[in-house]
Amino acid sequence: MKKLGWVLLFLAPSAIPLLVFKIAPMFAPAWISLHRWNMISPMEWAGLGNYVDLLTSPNTGEVFSHTLLYILGYLPLVYAGGLVIAVALNQKLKARGFLRAAYFVPVVTSWVAVALVWQWLLNPSDGLVNPRWTPRGGSRWDQCLGRRWRWSGTPLDVATSTPGL
Repeated sequence: MKKLGWVLLFLAPSAIPLLVFKIAPMFAPAWISLHRWNMISPMEWAGLGNYVDLLTSPNTGEVFSHTLLYILGYLPLVYAGGLVIAVALNQKLKARGFLRAAYFVPVVTSWVAVALVWQWLLNPSDGLVNPRWTPRGGSRWDQCLGRRWRWSGTPLDVATSTPGL
């Protein structure tokens, strides 16, 4: 029994976040589905009534057929298309670098846009977050995160460079 206590002590730092962020969110929708709730008013117990409503609704067949069409029609095309493009971009072609860049530039561009927005929001001197944070007695974001902290594109560089190696 004493060993079990030590095991639980060492497992707790990883088990608690696992329970909070992985296990609980899997069971929360099942609990919510047993209630009537519009996210504004308090939950009202419905029991299996929501499932009875779902199975007796005239739209259920149409909804399930759309979902089946999505699963059997769209998803295989997306995965097969992605595989074909990946194999094509991995062939030894003269323009392989250009084709890879042309394919991935739209993805990288959106990442860069998001990074620039966050850089603008958290700018230590005139970012939109600092004026709202400092008057309430708090420190500026750069002071909270440490003086050596600077916005860095390193994670983006790693994410875009590693597959090319």
